[in-house]
Amino acid sequence: MNQTDIEDKLNKFLSTIHISDELAGLFMEMGEIVILKRKEYFVRQGEICRYLGAVLDGNLRFSYCDTDGQEHTIGFNTNGFATEYHALLNQLPAKYSIQAISETVIFRLTHKQVINLYESSMEGQRFGRHIAEQLFFRRDELLFSFRCDTPEDRYKKLQEVADKSLNKLTLKDIASLIGVTPETVSRIRRKLQEKGES
Repeated sequence: MNQTDIEDKLNKFLSTIHISDELAGLFMEMGEIVILKRKEYFVRQGEICRYLGAVLDGNLRFSYCDTDGQEHTIGFNTNGFATEYHALLNQLPAKYSIQAISETVIFRLTHKQVINLYESSMEGQRFGRHIAEQLFFRRDELLFSFRCDTPEDRYKKLQEVADKSLNKLTLKDIASLIGVTPETVSRIRRKLQEKGES
């Protein structure tokens, strides 16, 4: 991806978050573009969370490693903001990792830049609230889905969000994301293919 494509994606991203030209200029002035290779970490569990990222292109996987060393996929992101927000704001070790599952272009800001952006104006504070709300809404949707949706419904929702990116996840990752075994994912796929929904 060349620099012009990256700038176009950044401008498109900024147009979706509805901020003034002044704040958008400050946002672009403060941050930097980084390109993560597949399997490269943006945030690593147990390390201080240093960045807030706007995902311009590519795919991120959120995962948690339990005390037995088992890794669990807990989320997936193709656009919007990505960070371990609590850890970022409080400069604490992250509770989970965020890793690229394909080449991913991110516009990132450091903790200090995020705070400076928020404190730059009343609009900056509203923008900070918007980011926090978006991250909360994503987590809330995931929690609701695990409590109220069937595994098949969760799989379909993942298909909608992930689009073609779902092919980049392993069967084990998909199973972990929707809270079932890999065998159940295979059964769901077969059932949806038989119905012509896959």
